[in-house]
Amino acid sequence: MKPKQVTITFITFCIAAFSGMKAAEAASFSVLADGLDNAGGLSFDSDGSLYVTEAGTGGNGACVPPPSGQGDSLCYGTSGAVTKIENGKTKRVLTGLPSLALPDGTGAAGPRDIQFDATGK
Repeated sequence: MKPKQVTITFITFCIAAFSGMKAAEAASFSVLADGLDNAGGLSFDSDGSLYVTEAGTGGNGACVPPPSGQGDSLCYGTSGAVTKIENGKTKRVLTGLPSLALPDGTGAAGPRDIQFDATGK
């Protein structure tokens, strides 16, 4: 393809692409819960309440080097949890779950998923 043909093809493509695009509409979001510690999985129970797993923030327990051997150690704690969100209110319904995180509480590994069956169990 010659440079002139490439330029014409590119301009044609741009005109076609932009003429069919609509302006992006602003999305609106509502905060359902805040203060969650490294939130992970989400699931609704049969009553419509939302449950969220929290990997936690590690803790002051034993610390181990990271698997890669580089970076900060990972420290154990029992800050993992499961939180129920119902009618705009949050309540931790299961606490004391294992958590492994960096000393500042980020990058946690802990509870990551939750699932209810058809009967809500």
